[in-house]
This record gives sequence, C-alpha cells and structure tokens, in this order.
Amino acid sequence: MHEAFQIRDRIWQVQEARGVYFTVIQGDRRAIVMDTGHGIADNRGYVDQLLSVPYIVINSHGHPDHTQGNYQFEEVYIHPLDLPAYENSNTEARRAESYDRLRKENGLLEEGKEAFVKRTPAVILPLKGDEVYDLGGLTVRVTELPGHTKGTIGLLVEEERLLIAGDAFNPDMWMFVYNHDTLAILEKTLTRALGLPFDTYLGGHTIHEIRKEFLEEVRNNVRTGRVDWDSYEVILGQETYQIRYSGEHGTSQIAIPLETALELKEREESGFNTMLLHGVKERKVSDPHGSILPPIYQTSAYAHESAESIADVFAKKKTGFNYTRISNPTIAAFEERMTELERGIGSIACASGMAAITYALLNVLKAGDEFIASAGLYGGTINLFHGFAQFGIRVRYVEPNHWRELENAVNERTRLIFTETIGNPGLIVTDIRKTAEIAHAHRLPLVVDNTMASAYLVRPLELGADVVINSTSKYINGTGNSISGVVTDGGTFDWDAERFPQLEPFLAQGRNCYLAKLRGDMLCNHGGCLSPQNAFQNIVGMETMGLRMERECSNALALAEHLSKVPGIIVNYPGLEINESYETARKQLRNGYGTILTLRVGSRERAFALMDALKLPFVVSNIGDIRTLVVHPASTMALHSTEKEKEDAGVFEDLIRVSVGIEDIGDIIADFDRALHSMK
Repeated sequence: MHEAFQIRDRIWQVQEARGVYFTVIQGDRRAIVMDTGHGIADNRGYVDQLLSVPYIVINSHGHPDHTQGNYQFEEVYIHPLDLPAYENSNTEARRAESYDRLRKENGLLEEGKEAFVKRTPAVILPLKGDEVYDLGGLTVRVTELPGHTKGTIGLLVEEERLLIAGDAFNPDMWMFVYNHDTLAILEKTLTRALGLPFDTYLGGHTIHEIRKEFLEEVRNNVRTGRVDWDSYEVILGQETYQIRYSGEHGTSQIAIPLETALELKEREESGFNTMLLHGVKERKVSDPHGSILPPIYQTSAYAHESAESIADVFAKKKTGFNYTRISNPTIAAFEERMTELERGIGSIACASGMAAITYALLNVLKAGDEFIASAGLYGGTINLFHGFAQFGIRVRYVEPNHWRELENAVNERTRLIFTETIGNPGLIVTDIRKTAEIAHAHRLPLVVDNTMASAYLVRPLELGADVVINSTSKYINGTGNSISGVVTDGGTFDWDAERFPQLEPFLAQGRNCYLAKLRGDMLCNHGGCLSPQNAFQNIVGMETMGLRMERECSNALALAEHLSKVPGIIVNYPGLEINESYETARKQLRNGYGTILTLRVGSRERAFALMDALKLPFVVSNIGDIRTLVVHPASTMALHSTEKEKEDAGVFEDLIRVSVGIEDIGDIIADFDRALHSMK
C-alpha cells in the first residue's frame, strides 16, 4: 500500500507501507524517481501507475539497505563514490542477510529468500554533479552534498526553488551518529545546502516541504548544541546524549558522543564573560604551580629528552614544541582562547592583523587566481591587495550587500570572497548569512575580517562564514599595548585539490587541512609569528573584553544619539534607526552596534579644528582601546587610496572617525559639546 503526498503540482512524496519513502518529480516529457530502492520494498508497479512519461531512477546514496531494492529497475543512477558500497551490498551473502533481517517486520515468507538472493541487480550508472535534466517545464540540477555514507546528491528543482535529498535531510534520521559519521560532516551538509538557491527542502522521510529557516536553525543547533541532559541513551553501542531542537520552524534531534556533549554543555552554560575567564575546558589546574594565567615562555627553542623525541615532534607523531616561530605554549594558550571565542576548530596567531589577512588568503591563492572583496575596506587592506598583483592575484571589488553584482563578479578563476563584518570607516554592516549563501552556491569559501565587531557582537562562523580574521590589537587586547592578528577556521568548508592545489599535501588532515597548511607552510616558511610576550598581553586583555565592549558600545550609542541632534553635524552609526545599515545590524549583531561612529563636520579644516579642540580623546590611528580615540581617515589610513576607493570606504575630507572608550559618558559628551562650541 502506498500513499502519495503532493508537495507541488508535479512533485510527490510517496510512502510505502513498509516505511519506504521516495520522491517523484514529473515534467511534461520525463520524470525522476528519487531514492526508491530501500531494502526489499517492491514499488516498481506503483511508480509505473503514477507516471505517464518515461522516467529515470536516482538513488541519493549507496547505503546497502537502500540499494538492494533497486533490482526491480533496469537502470539506476547513484553517486560515483558510492559504487563500491553498492557492489558490496549486492553480494549474495549480503542479500541473504538483509532478507533475514527484514523478513519478520515485513511479513515475508522464507521461501522467497532464494529468489531475492539470486535476482539480477539493476545496471548502476554514475551520477555526475551539475548534471541537468530537462523534464519539460521543470529543470532539475544535480548537486553534490557531503556526508551520509560517502557521497550524497540532491536534486535542485530550479523553477520551484526546492532542494530534494535523501537521508541527508531527514530530521528523524539525524539522531543516528553513524548516519553522518560525525557532527562536522552533518554541519557541512547543512552549510552546503544553505548555500544553494532554494527556499524549501524535502528529505527522504519528510512528507511536507520544510522552509529554509528551519535548516538554518538546525545548523546553528548543530554548531552550538542544545543538549537535553535527561535523554542519556545508548545508540548502536555508543554512549550518546541527545541534542533536541525545538524552534519556531520545526523540531529535530541528533545524538552526539558523551565527550562532545560535555564540552558543549560547558560552553552553553557559560556566559560571555565567564567563558573568557574560564573557557570551555577547565583552566584551574592547567599550570602545575597554580598560576591563574599561562606563563610567558620567552624562549626560541625547546630541549627534548632524546633525538627520537624531537624527531617525533617534527614528524607530528606526538605533540610538543620545537621552535617558537611555529608554536609556543603561551601563544598556543592564546590561540585556544581565540578558537573558543569565535567557535571555530582552531586558530593561528600572527605578528599583526595584516599578517593574518595575508596568510589567510595566500594560504589558498596562487598566480592566476582571483578573489572578490567588499568595496570600502580598511585602507591598509586595500593597499595589501594592491600588492597581491605582483603575485599574479587579482581582486574584484563589489559593494557590500549588492547581491546581483556579487553573483556577476564570480568567474571560473574566483577562489574566495572576502569581506569585513563592519566597514572601516564607512560602517556598512555586511549581511554575513546572505553573503555566505552566495559564496557557497559557487563553492567558494567566505573569509570575514571580524575586527570591527569582534565576537562580542557577532560570530561570523555561526552565520556561515568559513574563516574569520581578527586584528587582536583592537578589542581583544583593548589596552593598546600589543599588535597581533589571528586566523580562526570554522572547519566547515569542503576544500578540494582541483581548485586549491596548494592544499593537496594537507588534505589528509581532513577538516584541519586549511590550518595545517597555514601553520606548516605560511607561518613556518614566512615567519610572521607572534611573540610570547604579546600573546600574554592579549590573554590578559581579552579577559575583560566583554565588560569593556559593553561600556564602549553603550557609550557610542549615547554619543551618536546626542551628536545627531547637533546642527551641521552628520553622524554615521549603525545603531541609529535612520542609518542604512540599521536593519542588518539589528538582525545580525548582538550586545550592541559597535564602538565606532563617524562625524562629518563640513570641511577638512573644521575636522582638524574639532580634533585639536577635544581634550579627552587621543588622536590615534587605532580603534578598540579603552580610551576614546579620534582620527582623520582621509589624511591617514586612506592617504594612498584612489578617490574611488575613498568614496567606496565612506572617507571624506570632513570626516572624523571616533572610537569610543570606557570613560564616563557624561564627560565624553561634555568634551564634544565644549569643542563644538569653541569652533563657532
């Protein structure tokens, strides 16, 4: 007995009485039957009755329990990576095993076993990614998704903006750890799916289309973890805890290993400031002498007890330290804190923010490659990208949040997209989630400079970014005593040797391949390492980051609101409702709208006069200090930019950038009022 649930006019989800689900997509001339062969279900007759046009059968993966039902069809397309799994699943011994296992629950007769075992299997053909089927009125494009056995494919029905996949999209199947191998692979599947141009999706066991918002919330659930601690279970012999998700757009559950669950529990239960002080892992006993801060290992190299020991560390057969240019215990402690802060899988610290940007991009770019960057970047970054030309690397600039322009800028040489969370000093807030969707639709990584916002306001990795950069001399350090930069990898992008051949020697590291090359090649061979002393200063500074930024953001909003009422002053701040980025900022940022605002005062002369009249702010080209800072961008960081680059960055001759500190807001406002009054 079958029951068909009509999803769209010509798309059905069919459930067979024994629990088999399959999808039918019927055009005017042809049809596709998706994921029909489960176990020993016989649905050939029903499919023939339903369809009035020729059809092809596609199995979304090569899981043995699914492929055994394909004997009833002449030809079946499956993912090429699953061909070995299919062949293994169709041995006579495997068929007999399946028949015995399913016989009781399906009411099968023992005498049917021999015929099932001896049957002639279908002809299996490989299904290629990006293959397009014109069904007549419906266009179906094959797309590859990671995880769930070896390869998974989805069908993108372009006219309907509907993505159909098998168990990769089954909320009721996510609970089984073995189904996606690891939580990270499931996250990759969801990230890849979210990067495709669809509004709804249909999984193998779902009978109603599910909106994209649900998938987004589920991915965030996978990344951050909501653990129901009353649901301890043993699944397939593995001790697991359930992450149960219940949100506005649906419900789901997945299971995770105990060790992962405990780490997520500590992370979830800690507030921002508690996490900064105590971390995800226990730090109280990290030092044998009880130091509450990591020692400064001010050394260039490390002694080993034997020649074999140092050889094993170099060969990565065991963990340890050899040379501070590559790694150092103090720097490693700082990197661990940055990884926790941005919720990545690992971080690498560099000598400066510019070094971090350089290494993050050159890690995967080579001569002949191109990348797309947001127009209006920080002037130093623009100067850096000018220099990339000597390496044969070209940058194409696109206005932030201009989606059609971004799509049109992608070509066959494009290798990544780079943007800033908040532009400096234009203060345009980039929609990270939408930018990530477009990047991933073209199988490109999204690299985000999060310096202007920091993880206190937003974690780009949770919105779909793949790599995050922080110039940590700003909000991380906060006290203006050290420069440094950090690259944090989210571990979600599917790097491949064809488009990123530089990574090929490191692909065996799995999702750590990007970081492995960054440390083993860029940092080791180019030498832009952080000093242990500066790493220590950053650790001390970041422990008060939440408190500092809470005060700085509230001060910035109060100052912006006050100055916006002063005649002759144009104030730019994302937290003002009249600001063009207000809606994006309100949706994307948490805990405030940032500490930076800009003022236009009418002329360069008036800008200089106001800066000179202020008594509290320091005239400094930095941001994120505990002190209020002011600078004239046109004559400093944008001095060497073209007029077009200045315009894109929101740099004007009469513009002052203000980085608001933690002083009492009444004193800051009074100082600006007094300085403005003195100019009249």
